[in-house]
Amino acid sequence: MIYLDYQATTPLAPEAREAMLPWLDKFGNRLDATLDRATMGIMTASVVIGSSIVMTVPGGPTVFGVPVLLALGLCGYLMAFCNSIWIIYGIWRSNKQ
Repeated sequence: MIYLDYQATTPLAPEAREAMLPWLDKFGNRLDATLDRATMGIMTASVVIGSSIVMTVPGGPTVFGVPVLLALGLCGYLMAFCNSIWIIYGIWRSNKQ
């Protein structure tokens, strides 16, 4: 079978490529920052859910009278809070530029 559609395989004109490069670089950088924030948001939500599950487990080992699972859950919440602050600060900082 021979594919005769030149539109799908037309090489990009050098003038068009040079004209689009600054815009594509800016778009790529913006997309990269957006995906980084989305990834951190998903990770933060995962930590919150995981910490909630760990803290609702009854019993478990204790160290110096403090339940280990409760301490791990609280550390997870603290880490999620710090990640949230970092995401909010990054969004705020990018809007000022």
